Amino acid sequence: MAAELGNSTFFGEQNVTLFEPSISRSECITWQLVLYTVSATVVILNGLSIIVFLRDRSLRKRHMYLVINLTVADLFAGLFSPSMLVYNLGFLCPKGDIFLWQFWFAVGNLTTGIFRHLAPFFLHSSFVSLVVISLERLHATFRPFKHRLMKKRTIGTAVFAVWFTAGIWVAADILLFWYGGYLPFFILINSVLSCCLLIILVSYASIVAKINWGTHPRRHGGVSKERKLTKTLFIVTSVSLMLSLPHIVLWSVAGNVESVFYDKVPHGTIIRSPLVALCLLFANSLVNPIFYAFRIPEFKRALFSVLMCRPLSARHVQEFPLNGM
Repeated sequence: MAAELGNSTFFGEQNVTLFEPSISRSECITWQLVLYTVSATVVILNGLSIIVFLRDRSLRKRHMYLVINLTVADLFAGLFSPSMLVYNLGFLCPKGDIFLWQFWFAVGNLTTGIFRHLAPFFLHSSFVSLVVISLERLHATFRPFKHRLMKKRTIGTAVFAVWFTAGIWVAADILLFWYGGYLPFFILINSVLSCCLLIILVSYASIVAKINWGTHPRRHGGVSKERKLTKTLFIVTSVSLMLSLPHIVLWSVAGNVESVFYDKVPHGTIIRSPLVALCLLFANSLVNPIFYAFRIPEFKRALFSVLMCRPLSARHVQEFPLNGM
């Protein structure tokens, strides 16, 4: 999900002196263990999901390409998340207590800067993927026959648009943050987020209205599977947004508050709330594989086949096509 909305920390560069160092060595190590465990779990689960998608041909349909693209974005977001964790913990922990600080210092400012921007890039890609998926589900609901005939080139263009938009978003973040000032940067972030959230909300609200009150084609297995997939992706999107919301809210206000604000809030709350939000942020990338396993029979069957190291039965692949329309 879109999360590191820019390149500053939660606390704001101007307020660093209020926080450094702010937590004990034992607590610092505990937070690192929690955050790195979440990051590793994201990589493992999404990596396993990619293997499942590649293994089962019935999951590699055109309308699943965007889901696979989302999984790839989540995988790399988890892979590069340690750069964000080290950077944020660097404002709270003594440098010698941060596990990757020596590596961070050794590779130099240029390389660390690149790594620091890769995590936001993949998080933005994940968020934009959710937006594009909502539009794809909208098209599948209102234009089911045209959606069935959609060419791979169209889906490929949508995938390219996801990564291109994320790249432009991160580039604009960097330029505005370092050269444009906080206010233009803040306006850009909130404008883009508001637009994306509005698209998701309108898309799924229209889908619900169509399913409940619109006219429908004759019911058959393909329609039911499409609706179940739409509901699954709606749940995934909703949970991801809820888990990312604390980070987005905290980050949005952190760099623009007066120092007197910190006198009115317990110090422990100020420094620990962002860390909790960071855990929830990366946890949003865990929900996708979990919901796929519970709600997509083909995915669940292929997952068990991978875990048990058994070949996937060709008969079963044909028996339960994901899109039988």
